[in-house]
Amino acid sequence: MNDIAPDFDTELDVIFGEYKDHEAVANFVHSAREAEFHGTLYIGYPVLTVDDEKIEYDAMLVSRDRGIVVFDLYSIGSQDSSAITDEIETKQEKLYAALYNRLNSFK
Repeated sequence: MNDIAPDFDTELDVIFGEYKDHEAVANFVHSAREAEFHGTLYIGYPVLTVDDEKIEYDAMLVSRDRGIVVFDLYSIGSQDSSAITDEIETKQEKLYAALYNRLNSFK
């Protein structure tokens, strides 16, 4: 596109906020680039609220070809990746609800 703004249809722009694990984030960003994601990848950002509770997103991809994709980078950790606990399910439901409410506030 030009030297100032990335071409969101062919490039991956990464915006870094606050995050916990530098190695996990570096590996994730590398994998996202390898998968040829296009658009903007937000790491540790944005922060929304639901019922006065702060909701932080580990990573969120916003792109024309994939829409909005939320990544939960830290929940599984060293656990068996096939086991999604009630705690993880609750966290992911809150992530969904916060994003849904935010997007629907613009109707």
